[in-house]
Amino acid sequence: MFFSKTAEQTGLFDGTVLSDRVKRIYCEDSPMSFNFFGVIRGITKGVGHLYRDSKTVWALRGVNEELLSRKELELVRSTKESLKKVGVFVVLQAPPIIGLLPIAASLLFPRQILTHHFWSPQEKDKFLKEEFNERKIVSENYIKELFPTMKSTSPGNLSEWLEIVHMSHGSLVLDDRNDNIEALACSQGLYSVRLAYDLLPNMYLLRRIHNKALNIAKDDIKLRKDGFHDLERWDLQDAAVRRGINPDLESEELVYWLNHWLHNQIDCIDSISTFTESPEVQSAFVHMIVGNLATKHAHPPIDVLHPKP
Repeated sequence: MFFSKTAEQTGLFDGTVLSDRVKRIYCEDSPMSFNFFGVIRGITKGVGHLYRDSKTVWALRGVNEELLSRKELELVRSTKESLKKVGVFVVLQAPPIIGLLPIAASLLFPRQILTHHFWSPQEKDKFLKEEFNERKIVSENYIKELFPTMKSTSPGNLSEWLEIVHMSHGSLVLDDRNDNIEALACSQGLYSVRLAYDLLPNMYLLRRIHNKALNIAKDDIKLRKDGFHDLERWDLQDAAVRRGINPDLESEELVYWLNHWLHNQIDCIDSISTFTESPEVQSAFVHMIVGNLATKHAHPPIDVLHPKP
């Protein structure tokens, strides 16, 4: 598949990956001194953070999504995803002795096993960039396979992608006729462990792709309504990565490209029903994310970010 990587390419066995993980749980000034209290403090804060968010989500249960603000809707989405991940972790670490292995693995591979509630601000920034770069490589390969003769960038807006999906005679629609489900799932960043894409059936991956795209479409409607004024740096980066935009840009540049994203699909999606009732629109939407990942987002002109009075 497009996204396959050898162990040598990932550096898994050359010591670089594991050494970076080990450094996280050791004090920087004394490599032989285990930073036990730092790790425990991070886990304690993470549990408290997740508990507070879970209480908020519980209080919002039964409230119609249309009545929730963008911030509340995103909190519900991210917390439910975190609880699923934490639930699996709790089950795995429950058996005596064997349960110590997931705990040790979570210290070495926090991005793959833990959730953002347990990450430090530096780790959040680092892990978002890692996810973006991994998805970007997959998406670039996918676009090259899809448009082997194309010399410029991929189609930019949803209307163009929708036309391409119509012309594909079903080969690009997100169903069992599509031969590239694994590559599309990987380009969407569904899992941080690549082995999952080989083990899980395509029908399950399809459902995950649909659900993630639907959540982004719902978030787009909220962003148009609520704007970006109350979003913190992490919120902007997370929103950007989910849509295939480089999180390393400055905050005002992220806002520019997020607005650009919203503008590029406004002619095709005016409501959630438009999205859910059209498999072609869903496929074009997912491919627009792939196209975003394969496109270099240059710094916008200064006069766009800071217009003259």
